[in-house]
Amino acid sequence: MDYFRIVEVGATFFYLVGLAMVFQKADEPWLYAIIPIINMITLIRIAGQPWWVILALLIPFVNIYAYWMIVSGLGDGFSKGLGFKIGLMFLPPIFMPWLGFDKSSYRG
Repeated sequence: MDYFRIVEVGATFFYLVGLAMVFQKADEPWLYAIIPIINMITLIRIAGQPWWVILALLIPFVNIYAYWMIVSGLGDGFSKGLGFKIGLMFLPPIFMPWLGFDKSSYRG
């Protein structure tokens, strides 16, 4: 097993633990973080976005805007600024655990 694979598995685990913590802060079951489609639907619900955003994620180029809508709603729900939202957009394995483990609370 090469070192890149070990780092990849570690980063994925760290991201999923952070996502589970975000779900717990928003009073959602933490187990939804490890179920692939359910975690995105739950993230959309936490972000306060409409249901059709999940369909927009399937359309090329539109999915970039749809993901920005999710990240922006998530940042607003946890009272984060533009810089943090940009970090969530481009570096989610770092910023999602940060959001999960910091002291901010979800204000829905």
